[in-house]
Amino acid sequence: MKVLMVILLILGLIGVAYGGFLFYESFQTDQVVGFILIYVIGLSILIFGGVLLVVDLIILLIYLNRRKSRA
Repeated sequence: MKVLMVILLILGLIGVAYGGFLFYESFQTDQVVGFILIYVIGLSILIFGGVLLVVDLIILLIYLNRRKSRA
């Protein structure tokens, strides 16, 4: 369970960082097609990373709640 939480946390942080970088870079390009492509990819990776972080937070809360109820 702890390994799953760490993996989700790392993937979520990488997704948010890389998606945010691509989202930022999409505004630096001059080509319309490149802008739309990088914008869509960056935004989708950013959202996916955010979802992974939320799932990790939910798993962490469930895990802590189970530990507290056992003690």
